Amino acid sequence: MQTGEWPNSRLFRVGCDCGTAEHDITAWVEVERDDPFVAVTFYADLWTPPSDFWQRVKIAWNVVVHGVHRREHDLMLREQAARNFAAAIIRSLDELKNTP
Repeated sequence: MQTGEWPNSRLFRVGCDCGTAEHDITAWVEVERDDPFVAVTFYADLWTPPSDFWQRVKIAWNVVVHGVHRREHDLMLREQAARNFAAAIIRSLDELKNTP
């Protein structure tokens, strides 16, 4: 579902087909007319429960020592949802490349 629109980008909410809203992602599709690349950035809120104190400490330590914490996020899409997401990227590319 498209949730935002700017001159060179579109914002979409992509719902996970598992039905849990906390698995959803936000996808930012950006196209520069003079650039051959399409940038797709995914944003996801990844939760660590308060009861998992040591995991939180480990995350904080990695950020302090290494400056980064990386987590994997799976988005489960049924065929139609995957096609809809692909169509959203293609539609954004077409619209944004042809915008004056």
